[in-house]
Amino acid sequence: MKRLHTFLLCLAATACLAAPASAGESAPSAITKGETCPYKISTKHFDIEFSVPPAIGKVYGALCEKAYSKFSDVFQVAEDDVVWEGKCKIYLFKKQDEFAKFAAANHGPGAAMSGGYALPTKQDPTIVLFLRGQDHVKLQQVVIHEMTHVFLQLFKKEIQVPTWLHEGFAQLFEFQHHPGDSRLTTSKNTIKRMVSSGNCRPLKDFWVSPFPATDFPSYAQAWSLLNFMTQTKDLRKKTGQFVLALKDKAPEQKGFIHIETEADLMKLFKKAAEDDFKVQAGIFKDVFGFSAEELEARWKRYVLATQ
Repeated sequence: MKRLHTFLLCLAATACLAAPASAGESAPSAITKGETCPYKISTKHFDIEFSVPPAIGKVYGALCEKAYSKFSDVFQVAEDDVVWEGKCKIYLFKKQDEFAKFAAANHGPGAAMSGGYALPTKQDPTIVLFLRGQDHVKLQQVVIHEMTHVFLQLFKKEIQVPTWLHEGFAQLFEFQHHPGDSRLTTSKNTIKRMVSSGNCRPLKDFWVSPFPATDFPSYAQAWSLLNFMTQTKDLRKKTGQFVLALKDKAPEQKGFIHIETEADLMKLFKKAAEDDFKVQAGIFKDVFGFSAEELEARWKRYVLATQ
């Protein structure tokens, strides 16, 4: 079943350094008066419009293509694979009022009131953000975070993957882009403390539970799990395969389920969670050759030994 999601901006993002324009990238140029932004650049996979100064804005072509390459490496994206149709459109506004005016006109009042958003549609996906103060670095950080959501949502099959994969990968790519982020040190300390004290959430619960942007321990656990999986030689290539297999076999819920009482509803939620974990655990074992429980044990040993 095709599902469309809007991801609101999470300001917990990493810093990154400005990169030079990539080969083949068009130079920023003014567009006609009255258009969305005064400048526009295009690359192989992205159309980027911006009202931030050209010297700042022009680095985003290279930044986006570099991030795309990192995604492609993990998920083994072939040169002729189509992640999305057309180009991913990114709008970067210098001022919040510019952002709000565009968002309201194009995507409604809810979008205008957000801190930024992404629309992961298969045809021309869109990311819309604005510069906060003069923090050009943070704007670059959040582009990577939101692009990760778009990529995971759209590649191969438009199925929403579990929260731990969405947010874990978003942070993984952010931290790889800027390993000096102070949140990385905090995440390492947090997860080591949780594992040492036995307070981390078991995978049978964690893999099937969404968590809000304010739940830092869950973000730390999601990042740590995927960091372990992608940094371990015999697991790295299979991590992307696991996500794609999960998307390929994601079950669709059909028919109407009659709910009479709150107890019936809670039973349904519990059964859905149990079934969801069985699906993930079964696919994991098919791809990796060992159980989710073994992954949990190996991950904990890794955390205690390295973080």
